[in-house]
Amino acid sequence: MLRWQFGTVHRRNSRSGIKAAELAAGVTLIVLAGWGGAYAGTEQLQVSSQIQYAKVIQGFQDPITAFIYNVAPAGSDTLDYSVYVTTPIGNSNTLTGAKAADAGASYAAQNFVYNTTNAPLGNNQLNVITTDTVSQAQITQSGSVQVLQRGVLGFYSAAGGVVPLATQPQPPAAENLVADPYAFGATGGGEMASAASPQMIDDPPVGTPTDELDLDSITAIGDPEISITLQPFTDLAPDDPSASPAWQIDLDTTHPGDYFTDFELNYSDEQDVGGADAPGSEHGYFGVFADVVAVSPTEDDWSIWLVVPEPASFSILFVAPFVLLNRRTRRRTL
Repeated sequence: MLRWQFGTVHRRNSRSGIKAAELAAGVTLIVLAGWGGAYAGTEQLQVSSQIQYAKVIQGFQDPITAFIYNVAPAGSDTLDYSVYVTTPIGNSNTLTGAKAADAGASYAAQNFVYNTTNAPLGNNQLNVITTDTVSQAQITQSGSVQVLQRGVLGFYSAAGGVVPLATQPQPPAAENLVADPYAFGATGGGEMASAASPQMIDDPPVGTPTDELDLDSITAIGDPEISITLQPFTDLAPDDPSASPAWQIDLDTTHPGDYFTDFELNYSDEQDVGGADAPGSEHGYFGVFADVVAVSPTEDDWSIWLVVPEPASFSILFVAPFVLLNRRTRRRTL
């Protein structure tokens, strides 16, 4: 939430002029005023402005409020004022009102909405311009809003690039799997096998301001022999694979067989932006297929594939370029 400091102008009957003053917050005021303090008989304009959200998803309507004060002593003239907001996509309607003098004990609130549907992505400067319509004294206060597009969660691999998560689950057929052994390493031993997995990424179009993402929960549907160590996280920065938490796929190799588990990642926008979707309202899917084969009475071979079936309309399974194959021979305990 942005709150701008007070700007003040006052009118004196005997003298008038124009001078510039600097607020502590760095806002330049153009003051049409006389010198000295106000006294009964003159109105005195003071303004404080507020933008509800400093960052918004494009399309959100960001509330803006101007608080109008008449800080002249009680019994002084009523303040007649007008106020409007300038934005990169045009000006708001001009609102007018009157505020009785009460030494600043109360305010008149004027409300605006910045509809960002057609706003440019990135920094948007807004100006709240308030005028004493009698003296023509004017205060301009400026603030900014970052307009962002919604992020998309996916996988990143230095060898294979970026692949978005699938939009719906689709268990793979083993014969459609294509394996690429360079993708990552694995460790064997005991009854469990583990494989380091690709990094998560908030993948925006190049050069597009994008919000951060929260991973709110994970749902696993399938064989319990396959599990992952990925945990919920918050504020995954866009287009930054280094921000991804490390995680791995675990496979219980106790019994030979073919196993498949589909993982649903329930994610959302960072929750401090205007227009953020509800936690867990976005969904992405990937599958893990594993094959444990007994090659002798004492040894097993095992393989793991990470698969992203997309789009669903394809008759064959699309597998991410960095599909994971790990083959290890494990000596079974008899």
